[in-house]
Amino acid sequence: MAPITAQLISFASLAVIALAALAMYRRVLPAMLALPLAALAIALIATLPTGGLPSLGQAMVTVFGEGPAMLAKVVVAVVLGGALARALELSGTTRDLVRFATEFSGTSELSASLIVVFITALLFTVIGGIGAVIMVASFTLPLLRALRLPPLGAGALFLFALSLGGTLNPVNWQLYISVLGLSQAAIVSFAALGALLMALATFLLSVRLNLHRTSRRELLLVGGGAAALAASALILYLLGLSRPLALLLSLAGYGLIFAALFVALARLLLPAGIPPLMAGLAGLILPLAWLFSPRLFSFAAGREVFSPPIPLALAAGLAVAVTALPAGRRINAASRSLIEGVASTAPALVIILGIGTLISAVRDLEPVRHAVELSLSSLLPAGDAGLLLLGLVIAPLALFRGPMNLWGMGAGVLGLMLATGSYSPFALMALFFASGLIQGVSDPTNTHNVYLADVLGVEVFSLTRATLPWVYPVSALLLMAALLLLPGKVA
Repeated sequence: MAPITAQLISFASLAVIALAALAMYRRVLPAMLALPLAALAIALIATLPTGGLPSLGQAMVTVFGEGPAMLAKVVVAVVLGGALARALELSGTTRDLVRFATEFSGTSELSASLIVVFITALLFTVIGGIGAVIMVASFTLPLLRALRLPPLGAGALFLFALSLGGTLNPVNWQLYISVLGLSQAAIVSFAALGALLMALATFLLSVRLNLHRTSRRELLLVGGGAAALAASALILYLLGLSRPLALLLSLAGYGLIFAALFVALARLLLPAGIPPLMAGLAGLILPLAWLFSPRLFSFAAGREVFSPPIPLALAAGLAVAVTALPAGRRINAASRSLIEGVASTAPALVIILGIGTLISAVRDLEPVRHAVELSLSSLLPAGDAGLLLLGLVIAPLALFRGPMNLWGMGAGVLGLMLATGSYSPFALMALFFASGLIQGVSDPTNTHNVYLADVLGVEVFSLTRATLPWVYPVSALLLMAALLLLPGKVA
């Protein structure tokens, strides 16, 4: 391909992505339309050097056939995650867990807010979407306000709990696995580190909001213990000195797995002896326990053990969660959960298919990939370390549906970076994972941010101003940690 042709294709592709991003930002087009339309335009651009219907037809097959097919496992994971969330709602587990927080939070406002945050984060490791946010927020926001938190403080704490749970939501991991070809072990480990940093930031925010209403003794006990635990875990994680701890945690995780299966079996055989809440909780924790335990055991023992694919872990959680319902309703509830799971996740599914088309258009069409490699390689940082350092500056561009938002035009940017061939899958995952934390908490264009602002009677941008100084350091620390982990991951 002539250099001038490559430059034209590269410039035209970048212009298409920029125009699509502008259309989403100005709300002219939703992401579910902007992504496939951008992919179509890039496919047309890719056929310009050769021309003719055969090349156009092949481009269409690549973009709209192979692109969405690449994310088939993501679609399955999203549907099963939605079905599990719906089963937890039908069984009353979600409602009962929040009520549990109100009954056992004690008299200390700091302890109460931490318990509410923990329960909220636990729920969002499985559930998701604006419907789930509305349901959980209808219980937790009044409780946080009753603890004398200001509206902005209650909203910020809820957003951090939501994002903390989302960091550990297996459905979100599957996208990185399918697009980047990462191993499940790599994303599980990195997500655990991200969750640790998010948990620390959420804890500090809760302490800050309750500072004037908490005794010095409680602050020392709770704050000192949490800080020591977080610092120890982080140091051990980064230095690789945590094999004994990993072994203990893996054994505890396997214990949770067997306990969840025992509860489900006992619920089937002796339903009167097992409370429905216990069975629902078993279904909630089973996927994460089954995904983390093999990874921890493999690290501790130095050999690989069976680790379930994410869809299988979610399906197991769904099967256990259904046992929380009365015997006569379980079959219908399972069917209803699957059907309503598809319905509740339909917008996300369409966007996922659009992500597949756009990434395929940029990465898999030879003229576009070659043009991008020639044109952008000299403009982007050299190597993974440079990319992660650049991430410290560009991570906030995930706001306002920006280029670092993977669920928007970030899909095109990711495709461009993949097309250059200059970066490892781990570095790209770390970059977009860290940027996604900022987007999930502080983006004023998020549906859940707009809803919370409306319910709390505050401006949506005030939530951004209140949360960004807390979430950006988490993103930056995660990028720096990824720098330290690079040699092992790249090798």
